[in-house]
Amino acid sequence: MIHTLKKIAMILNAECVTWGLGGSTLLYHYGLVEKPRDLDIIIETKSVKQVERLLLLIGYKMTPLRNDVYSTEVFMEFVVDDVDVDIMAGFSISKGAFTYVYDFNASSVSNYMVIENEDVPLTSLEDWYILYQMMPDRSDKVQLIEKYFLENGIEHLHYLYEALLKPLPMEIKESVLQLIKKAK
Repeated sequence: MIHTLKKIAMILNAECVTWGLGGSTLLYHYGLVEKPRDLDIIIETKSVKQVERLLLLIGYKMTPLRNDVYSTEVFMEFVVDDVDVDIMAGFSISKGAFTYVYDFNASSVSNYMVIENEDVPLTSLEDWYILYQMMPDRSDKVQLIEKYFLENGIEHLHYLYEALLKPLPMEIKESVLQLIKKAK
């Protein structure tokens, strides 16, 4: 999977695409899971056609299954070197009466990992703490991230404060505020 991620990074970086790695591979990077499931890549909406064209050079496109929880503007699923690669633009998740929109842009990249001299931009654990709370059946990942923050501190507190300004279920806002208080 790391070889595939490097291949994708090379092609996206060469074309100056603004992108960020998230999901289970992000958790893997921080030592929170033993093995990532797939590659979750977030891009800006303006880059959809460009990214589709680039990934078709190194893999093939699948027909994604419909899921009403996700209100994502564009969701594409590819297979590159037998690795599932999910591409999301205008990523949003609905929970009850709330739809949380993850406004990904260049400032959403919080860090980088380097694979053989190739930069891989990372979305923030703070953003995924919110996103996983909006997803069904992801409480295990929420707890892993929360434990990480309590042990290591919250590096990018501003992402949590920005999330609190958006429409979120009250229980998620309360969990964020409790985490901030505990992590101080």
